[in-house]
Amino acid sequence: MADVQTYLGLTNEILGELNEVQLTSSNFATAKGIQKFVKDAINRAYFDIANENPEFPWLSSACAGVGNDEYGNNFVDSVAGTRWYYIKKHSSGSHGTAKDFGRVDWDNFYLTTEYVGTCSTGLGLCSDAAYTTASTCVAASGTWTDYDNTDDCPGTWTSTHSTPHTRQGLKFITVETWRKHYRESDDNAKDTATYGQPTKVIMSPCGRKFGLSPLPDKAYRIYFYAWAQIAELTAHGDEVKYPEQWTAVLSARARYYIWQFKENIQLAALALDEYKKGIKLMKAYTGKPQPSVMTDDRIRFV
Repeated sequence: MADVQTYLGLTNEILGELNEVQLTSSNFATAKGIQKFVKDAINRAYFDIANENPEFPWLSSACAGVGNDEYGNNFVDSVAGTRWYYIKKHSSGSHGTAKDFGRVDWDNFYLTTEYVGTCSTGLGLCSDAAYTTASTCVAASGTWTDYDNTDDCPGTWTSTHSTPHTRQGLKFITVETWRKHYRESDDNAKDTATYGQPTKVIMSPCGRKFGLSPLPDKAYRIYFYAWAQIAELTAHGDEVKYPEQWTAVLSARARYYIWQFKENIQLAALALDEYKKGIKLMKAYTGKPQPSVMTDDRIRFV
């Protein structure tokens, strides 16, 4: 039986239903005709499902080892006097994550001084011991593991902040609101007297950064929830992100496009009906990834 979690397996499953010649790993990349159309239909279906609900739990996107059930599945550490931070991939890699996201929950940014500190053995570890920084490790195709908290640090963890730790939800405001009501009072990076503990998070016009207001007076850990931006399937061994029980829904959507192409209206309608029922079930049996324990201070704004 074909592995329907792979691009090749999905393609051959549908080609088999159509009584068409199936592909192999050798000729998959050079497929033409109906085989090529089936491959394209699967990718269309793949993105259609992601667009139905960008917050499906299997799209939950955490940087390795940084998730926190209470606060978020990603974080960025602030820098005193720095307002803007990249929340999506940027060539410089400065002040932000190294991932691209399809969806970010702007209503659930959370600030804490917990976990902010340093590890005595360094910033992290590369799978190739020859590299000692995240940038050089990734450039060499290695896997970098950050030492972000006491659990990750193999040495001695020194907390930057004393207890009790600050924990607070950040109120989302648009950049227009910030410009109109807050910029004049807290937009002077040279005046440290205007620095303070951020209470608001601002989405940049391009959506690739978030800002903090007021300017942070020290390092804080800013947690948030994000969901992956799926990538187009290209290689024969590429695997879909969806759990296996839902691949039939993807197959139904792909068959809808195929029967439309073949101008078989009846079978296209049946495939579309199967897809709609499947999507309804997916939404009913799955929800947004949420913390296992919800606390009141997570949604308290000041």
